[in-house]
This record gives sequence, structure tokens and C-alpha cells, in this order.
Amino acid sequence: MPRSIDPKERELRRIARNHRAVAQQAEVLANFEEDVPNYLDRSASVALVAADTVVFENYRDPQLCLAWLNAALRGWLRANERFNDMSKRSVLYRYVVLPYPGLLKNWYKRATLVETVLLHLHLQLWHGVICGVIFADPRRVTIAEVTKALNFLAIPAHDLIYDVPSFYGSDSLRTSILSGSTGTSRIDEIRQFVSKNGKLLWLHYDEANFGGPRLDGWRWDTLRAFFRQLYGPNLSCSGCSRMIGSFALDHIAPVSKKYFQTLINFQPLCKSCNSAKKDLEGEDPYRPKIFLPEELSTPTLNDIFRHRPPWLGTLQRPGSQSELFAPDLGLK
Repeated sequence: MPRSIDPKERELRRIARNHRAVAQQAEVLANFEEDVPNYLDRSASVALVAADTVVFENYRDPQLCLAWLNAALRGWLRANERFNDMSKRSVLYRYVVLPYPGLLKNWYKRATLVETVLLHLHLQLWHGVICGVIFADPRRVTIAEVTKALNFLAIPAHDLIYDVPSFYGSDSLRTSILSGSTGTSRIDEIRQFVSKNGKLLWLHYDEANFGGPRLDGWRWDTLRAFFRQLYGPNLSCSGCSRMIGSFALDHIAPVSKKYFQTLINFQPLCKSCNSAKKDLEGEDPYRPKIFLPEELSTPTLNDIFRHRPPWLGTLQRPGSQSELFAPDLGLK
């Protein structure tokens, strides 16, 4: 009969597994940092493409998403800043695969997942990443399918792809480097998987998000579509808490007072609450709703909520819906 494991020992084992996973992820990121810049050509627009499935894999426990966000994602974003410095014309596109939060019956977990998603995306957009958001239904597509298809980093202009199917897991990471026709074939598989599993909602930040005029046109429509899917059919007004069908996408702190139009400064309101609020300021949009541990509340992290990104005016951003993709990206 196997001996029972002491609860404290079980917890220590769990912590050790998580630390090993973060260490392995850091090692993979270090390899990317060393290798990828060799492909960045200042004379041509080179598009990097990556996927992000961590929220989808851990949607039943948003705290796990935050744990990874606090560790590995911050390292990844620092690497992205270095990529930006090396090639001002490079564009990092990232597929972010999300579950429908409305699937969670527990209201608290559902609300926490919504806030985790907003924080997760805001951090990436602030760092200049262009995010293609996919909402997938875990009841129709398995986590194993998603992770196998969409844990990768690729440079389509060079038919190069790094496959890391267990990147967010605690198992041993298996990295495969595919190039040439093999890389092209793998990129085709990714394109087919994405197109089969719903419409991509492309989000990005540029000068218009930080002190510019109120967003409109296709970018405003995309924002509304994103919040519609994020909250799902059981959407409630952030003002009166009534269930609503149609909604107004409200700036928590008004554009007229030069507040930023970032994801964390939007909320759904019913028509009457939106009309009553007008240009009144709501809660502080620069304070993340999820309070990160005090030891992680650094000046750098605070800058991500309170200041304009340093890359504004230098990185290539799409100016229209037809320019969302670099010509050599090949993932339309």
C-alpha cells in the first residue's frame, strides 16, 4: 500500500513543478532571443507571429493565468522590446486564444477571468504586440488540439517556425524548428485551424489610443465585438447590474479629458446608465482591477497603466483594416 503524501509535501512538489515550468519557458525564450534577431532585416518588413494559449488552458482557475502572467509573460515582453529595438520595421503578431468566460457558472471565477483577460491583453498591446483574439469554445475544441496547433513562434517571411506544444505546461518542453517547405506546410495548418475556429478580432494600440480622438470606424466596431464576446449573452450593465442585450461601450474615464482608450478603460453600460454618466469620470482606469502582489508592483509595471508606450511613432502600425497584415505575413 503506497504511503500517503503529507499535504505540505504535496504543496512543495506543486511549487517545484511550477518553478521548473517557468525556468524551462525562460530557457526557450532565451533561445528565441538569441536566434530570432538573425532574421530581422532592417530593409524589409518582417512579421513575427506567436500564439498565446495560457488563458485557454487554465480558464477554470484564473489565478494560474495570473501566476504565469507575473513571471514568464513579463520576460517575453521584455524580449519583444529588444526585438523592436533591433528592427523598427518588425511587427509582432500574436494569436491569443480565449475561452468564453460565460461558460463558468461561478460568478466570481467568471468575473476574475474577464479581468484577467483584460489585464493580459493590455500588457501585450502596451508593448506593441498586435493581438488577433480568438474566442474558442472548450466544449467543441479540446485543449490538447489548441496547444498542439497553436503553441509556436514563426517568421513567415522566412518559412521558419518554432513549435513548442507544451510551452505552458509543467512537462518537459519539446521544441522543434521547421523551415523551408516543412515550415510553410506547418504555417498552412495554423491558418486552417484559426479560420475554422472563429473570426479573428485584431486589436492594437497606436497614437490614437493615447490622447487621440475617440476611436471610430472598424477599430471601434472590433472593440465592441471583442467586449460582446468577452461578456457573452449574459452581459450585465456595469452601472445598474441589469442584464442587457444591446450595450454602450463606455469610456470609464472620458476621452474629452484626454484619458487613454485602452482596454482597461472600457465597460459595458445600458443606454440609460450611459446617458446619465456622460463625461463623468468613473473609477481610476490606470489601476489594474486585479491587484498584483505588492512585490510585483514596480515603477515599470505602473508605467504600463499610467503612461504612453515609449515606442509610439516608431513602430509600424496598421493604418487601415486592409493593412492589418504585413505583405509577407501570409496569414490572411
